Amino acid sequence: MSKTSFVMLFIFMGMISCENILETDIVVAPKLCFNCILNPDSTIKAHLSLSRSISGVDEFQKIDGAIIELKKDSKVLEYLKNESEGVYTCNEKPMEGCLYEINIQAKGYKSLNASTRIPNKPKVTFDKSAPILEPGHGLAEVYTYSVTYTISDKSSINRYWYYKISKFADIWHFYGGYGGADSPFFDNFNKVIDATYKNGYFYEYYLRINDSGFEDQSFSFQDTHYTSHIIVSFFMETDEHYDKYLKSTIKQKMNEGELLFNEPVQIYSNIENGLGIFGSAAITSFKL
Repeated sequence: MSKTSFVMLFIFMGMISCENILETDIVVAPKLCFNCILNPDSTIKAHLSLSRSISGVDEFQKIDGAIIELKKDSKVLEYLKNESEGVYTCNEKPMEGCLYEINIQAKGYKSLNASTRIPNKPKVTFDKSAPILEPGHGLAEVYTYSVTYTISDKSSINRYWYYKISKFADIWHFYGGYGGADSPFFDNFNKVIDATYKNGYFYEYYLRINDSGFEDQSFSFQDTHYTSHIIVSFFMETDEHYDKYLKSTIKQKMNEGELLFNEPVQIYSNIENGLGIFGSAAITSFKL
């Protein structure tokens, strides 16, 4: 063995002997995490658990035995019933326009507080076009139709979201992308450029509709559907907290599977002294 080869071998062996396993456990103090979205069409259901480190692999610890006080327009409405496994319920259906406040007392933790005002259901109408033959499908005859949705906006700030589910092959599917919809009212935060779509782009998961500049007016947009699918369209108006929470979770979801060094998104929370979301939404839906 030459002198040069011996030196290279010595350096290589030294590098191997210095190799260590890097421990990446991140120790954080757990916080109470409360999640509850109020909807005028449903009774109240909430979840209470403990947060954990991002390096943790154990299941989230559910918290039972907490005292959860619910107020409606500053008056105590009820104490949520602890079912089990961190689930708390109330048979009350929230009322549109009312302010709801939550106070949570759990032994060993600071008191949690949050509030939300229930929005009104969006006023939406729709108009369907006649089916047309869609080209580019070979021998198969594929028909589509367009739907024009019109929102009668109110003078206040509104936070609209549009999503849909479809049934084909006897299975219901949640739409993960919207490539047939086009409107200047859409928020572009989840817009993805993709030349394979008709418009050259699509929106991931949901469409967020921005009413800025159109308050107290009616405005419309179109979407396209296959005649072979059963479609249910949903228009959701959210309070400010659920709006921010949805937007941040979608941004984070879009980060998954992307570049390793993408900056993580801080998931929005309005829970004082804790984590999670206490928000509200009102929904108008159509079966097409």
